[in-house]
Amino acid sequence: MSRIKYCKSIAIILLAVIALRSDAQNRIVVFDFEKPLPLGEWWVDNSGVKLSQCGAGECEQLPGSEKCFRVEWHHSSMSSPYIWLTDIKVDTFGNHATQQLWDRFKDNTWLSFQVNTASADSFYLQFVVFTKDEKNKWGSREMIGIKCSEWKKIKVKLSDLVYDKWGKGNIAKPDFKSIVPARIEIGIRAPYASDRGRNDVRIDDIALSNYEP
Repeated sequence: MSRIKYCKSIAIILLAVIALRSDAQNRIVVFDFEKPLPLGEWWVDNSGVKLSQCGAGECEQLPGSEKCFRVEWHHSSMSSPYIWLTDIKVDTFGNHATQQLWDRFKDNTWLSFQVNTASADSFYLQFVVFTKDEKNKWGSREMIGIKCSEWKKIKVKLSDLVYDKWGKGNIAKPDFKSIVPARIEIGIRAPYASDRGRNDVRIDDIALSNYEP
């Protein structure tokens, strides 16, 4: 795999909805995509990448959901392989009001969400972890390839991933017992270099939990 270049983009501070259970299990709903979001400020690789909150008239929804996040892109013959179409920024623990919650998560943090590719091509997911000053950042070595016409749940235990050092800091890899990940990014990438196909990615119900969902 060729070396991945990270494109710096505008950070968006998220307001998290926190559900605390009596058995000490904690879950933070990061995005359910029901309310309008400033998607015009979200980073995309090129002007051909279209972001939207897709309603029931255009996208099949999860039960109880009215909208999902949609990424559309038609492949160009000039494209490079593994184009990083966009990224979803999870700034939950970078928010001062929720940073104290990290003690309940740490190395047992799970990131989960639902995905659907409709009838379009496969895509890849890759994950990036940042410290608050963004000096230290790490990209997951693994990319998860997905193609599913029905909704599929993805769940990743962050401490189980193998990371490469992408930042200029001195920490070789993230130790989730000692760092606070101010931002976690879900990278959405297209696999093809020259095929004239299309990506139509739908994502919903992004959440963090301190238990396997």
